[in-house]
Order: sequence, then structure tokens, then C-alpha cells
Amino acid sequence: MATQKLQVGRALSVIPSDNCEVPFPAVNASGINDSFSPFKLVDTTQTFITKNIQVGDIVYNTTNFLGSVVTKVDSETTLSLANNIFGGPTKDYTIYAGGNNDGAVLYIGGSGDLRVQTVGGDVVTFYGISGGQFLPVKVLRVLSTTSASYILALW
Repeated sequence: MATQKLQVGRALSVIPSDNCEVPFPAVNASGINDSFSPFKLVDTTQTFITKNIQVGDIVYNTTNFLGSVVTKVDSETTLSLANNIFGGPTKDYTIYAGGNNDGAVLYIGGSGDLRVQTVGGDVVTFYGISGGQFLPVKVLRVLSTTSASYILALW
């Protein structure tokens, strides 16, 4: 009898979001925003243009567990975002290259319902997922109505 093996090379903790895809873990920049302006990421220590941050890149606010997409690179120190994910200064963030996710399988650490968008564009809810399980479905997005927790995306 054959046994299926899941062998992955990369992993990322997922922030459920209706606003952005699960990013492939290719980090372009990270830091702490040092000023607050709605729908902006402002970090005067960064060089976003030099680091080739682009429209469509994905920003995770890792302090408040929120995600958004870059809509404009305003300057070396300021990005415009699709959503207001920074409610004030001193929030940790990570920026990932957008458009690199061809689908990830998920590991669900905490029980609950899991609402996802698949690589085929289907939006489905998996009800009553037990913690400690893998979801062998190629996923682009984990939606915010998900109640399962400790989710890892695996490639």
C-alpha cells in the first residue's frame, strides 16, 4: 500500500485576511512603522524604492495580525496600502513579494472553521476542522471569517 508524504521546503504563519493573498515567504523588507497616517506604511529608516517594493506586494502588520496590499510606492519611506492596517506607530511589519503564491497547503494547529479561496478561485468553508490537521487543498487566501487558529502555509 502506498503512503502519501507531504514534503515542504518553506512555511509561513498565516494572517487570515479578505484583503490579500497568503504571501510566499520571500521577505523584501521588515521593520517598525515610526509614524501613523491612514492607509500608509511610514518608516523613515527604510528604502522602499531601493529595495524594489512594488505595487501588489503584501504587507503583514505582525503586531496586530492584519494584512494589506501595496497600492503605491510613494517614496523611499512611505507606501500606500489598500487597507488601514496600522492604527498608530510602532507596529512591526513584514513586506513580501506579491504574486508569488501558486497555492499553499495548510496546517491547522487550532480547531475551528476554515474559509479559504482556492487556486481555482472557489471560496469554500471547511467546517469543524480539528487542530493538528493538514488541508491538502491548494489555497491562495485564508479569509477573515476563519475561526481555526495557528495556521501555517506550506510550499
